[in-house]
Amino acid sequence: MARPVKKPTEEQRKQIQTLAGFGLTQEQIARVIGIDRKTLAKYCSDDYAKGKDIALTQAVQSLFHNIKKGKEASIFFYLKTQHRWREIPKDDEPNRSGAERPAINFVFNDKPTKK
Repeated sequence: MARPVKKPTEEQRKQIQTLAGFGLTQEQIARVIGIDRKTLAKYCSDDYAKGKDIALTQAVQSLFHNIKKGKEASIFFYLKTQHRWREIPKDDEPNRSGAERPAINFVFNDKPTKK
């Protein structure tokens, strides 16, 4: 005889969102909540996804808050991760390895070029 399904309560669903936002896996959350991972996946996959989305939204809001304040590290991070900016060493800076620096070519089109 199969065990009866224990559906998560509203309080547990909110906790699932919070823990998902902290980065816990579904398996970890299921252990904390005290339900089977399959039950969590079946009844709370939307809560899990929403928790991840809420945490990402909060992180991005904090990032943009720092960008507006002029915090250079946040500005550099945003430009590098979202707009493919890269740092290029100056020609007059010594190369730490002592080897000659290879030429760097930049391509700014979105589609890869065929060779």
